Amino acid sequence: MIAVSVQAWSAWSPGIEGEEAWRQWACDPKPLERDGSPKVNFVPAMLRRRCDQLSRMMLYVTNESAEATGAMFALNPFSGPALIAMVLAIINLVWVATKFKETLPSANRGNTPNTRSLNPFKRLSSLKFPGVVRINFIYLLYLVA
Repeated sequence: MIAVSVQAWSAWSPGIEGEEAWRQWACDPKPLERDGSPKVNFVPAMLRRRCDQLSRMMLYVTNESAEATGAMFALNPFSGPALIAMVLAIINLVWVATKFKETLPSANRGNTPNTRSLNPFKRLSSLKFPGVVRINFIYLLYLVA
């Protein structure tokens, strides 16, 4: 069973502002007004003028919830391992770039004739075993799908 808890919530509608007003509305619900938009002064003016009412409502509610929980950045439980993987990848890249030197002399680089085709169907037809061709073709279809 998965346990879910609400750390913070936020809502906005014209004429209903604040947690207590929403609690009163929940006890005696009435149709909500449709006109009006929340103030989203935290959004730059050039972006704010392109937002419709629904966008402003979404931005306002998201910002209020983020401020209440202290979640100003979109971090989740997988952000830590992703950050560690990125740091390890950068360390590996620097290590390979500094410690592993090219062994092929520069005079011989790019001088080999390339007789292999990039066409996957031509490459499959060059295989000598029908079972291997069939499996590789099915795998190619799976990857393309």
